[in-house]
Amino acid sequence: IEIETTNTTNDTQTHINPPQEDAPQKEPAAAKAPVALENFRIYTDGDHDTEVMLCNIFIEQSDESIQDLENCHANNDNENWRKAAHKIKGASGNIGALELSRLCEIAEHHADADNEDRAQFLDDIKSEYQEVKAYLDQEILSKS
Repeated sequence: IEIETTNTTNDTQTHINPPQEDAPQKEPAAAKAPVALENFRIYTDGDHDTEVMLCNIFIEQSDESIQDLENCHANNDNENWRKAAHKIKGASGNIGALELSRLCEIAEHHADADNEDRAQFLDDIKSEYQEVKAYLDQEILSKS
């Protein structure tokens, strides 16, 4: 059942529309890939060896930066938290991991948030990063 209300200058009308039995059901939206490979391939021109090299560099540097974020969180080091989040933000944006980049941007701008909030930022970043790594492995690294 759908209820629709229309307001005009001097009148309000309410319409109740019965459910349509034959109406096609919408398919659930496909899960969005954690990496927009078309963005990444702008830099590689589709060269697989270059893609593998860049993925490996991204993973190595991001692993270090995630560890830096964990240390900064544990030591309440706001400035280095900001730097580590900024580093991952840029690297993930360059390879097309746009959600990871967005999460890191939020963490970067909230470096002086309380410990509970920073713990949530860190968990979100780590979770998304794992999805990005798995996707890169599946789409690029395992095809070497």
